[in-house]
Amino acid sequence: MAKTPMAAFSSGIPFTLRDVQDYYVAFLRLGMENLFRAAYAKHNIYFLRQSPGLDAVMLSRKPVNKAADLKGTKIRAMGMIGETLAEMGATIMFVPGPEIYGALEKGIIDACVYGPLAPQYESGLHEVTKYIIMPPVLIGGDQVIVNMNAWKALPDDLQKLLYLSDADFTEQLAVSYRYDSEKALDACLKKGLKVLNWPEADRAKLREAAWRVVEKYSAKDPDFAKGAGILKDYLKLTGISK
Repeated sequence: MAKTPMAAFSSGIPFTLRDVQDYYVAFLRLGMENLFRAAYAKHNIYFLRQSPGLDAVMLSRKPVNKAADLKGTKIRAMGMIGETLAEMGATIMFVPGPEIYGALEKGIIDACVYGPLAPQYESGLHEVTKYIIMPPVLIGGDQVIVNMNAWKALPDDLQKLLYLSDADFTEQLAVSYRYDSEKALDACLKKGLKVLNWPEADRAKLREAAWRVVEKYSAKDPDFAKGAGILKDYLKLTGISK
């Protein structure tokens, strides 16, 4: 994000898209991918493809039943997720991945956002938390980028092969994350964790907070503003926002 705010779109905009299918439409149908490619090219980077599949979930030691409960809550989060939660009054802290367990166990943080539920479960974070906050705070993904000089040095057939191979990988990644997180959710429930679902009215408040962050970046970067426009139109089209 320091080089180009468009990188923020690679991990998704918090509290906007509902699922991976929304993500596919926004990137592959509505032109977001082309915006990435143009923005990254300015830094001699070829943006190959976006790989949807990440649904970032919050785990918490204390109940966070509504948006107002975020105020004063100490949360390990990064990027636009952190900025959006800060808009709602949360205290945002960065804790490296290997240190999250200890920070939760000692009460240094109250909650964390560390990617999909499956890797959080594999890291043992269910042992030091009591609640799974739903829906996911973010639907996002990974991306494959290539040095522009290296990309141009490839013949056309290998460029196409690389692109199509990543398309296949993207589908497998999305399915894998979904399946593994469903298994992790079942395991968490069996171990006594509770799922807290934010009411729709509170989700709307969180979307508004996310959009305040989006507008801040849009004012600084024309590419980001174009991406924000695509996302806003899609949210209206699907009824996610007014």
